[in-house]
Amino acid sequence: IIDYEVPLRKSSKDKGIGEIDLLGKKGDVVYLLELKKFKDPNGALFHMILQAYTYLRLLNLENFKQDYKCKTVIPAIIFFKDSENYKQFIDPRNKVFKQLLRNLGMKAFSVESLDGPYTKDEDIYEKRDYPILKSNIKIKELDLSE
Repeated sequence: IIDYEVPLRKSSKDKGIGEIDLLGKKGDVVYLLELKKFKDPNGALFHMILQAYTYLRLLNLENFKQDYKCKTVIPAIIFFKDSENYKQFIDPRNKVFKQLLRNLGMKAFSVESLDGPYTKDEDIYEKRDYPILKSNIKIKELDLSE
């Protein structure tokens, strides 16, 4: 993760039209990551996909690639393992989410605690001026095949 709450702007004079939750970078690829809280209600998964894809469509892609020194920009969703969105994503009855991600050229990731399972938002971070993770984590790319 290289940045968070990155304002979206079409130009430097624009006041902005939202924020990209997180930016992740691996090699020369930057991921535009949409993240929801652990206990977000069902139905947020589709909203996450649309938000992440919209980030890509609103970017001045060439300027963004220059600013972040990357060749490729991929929108993605990321959620905590065992969260409501994670459970919805892995449910075999919900193949449409994986299909939609594949069709849009997107990725999906999970955040997994190395110190024990998450059960609620308070297990994940401390509330301060900005969130601080309470445990060591691993970020895992999720399989989009059916």
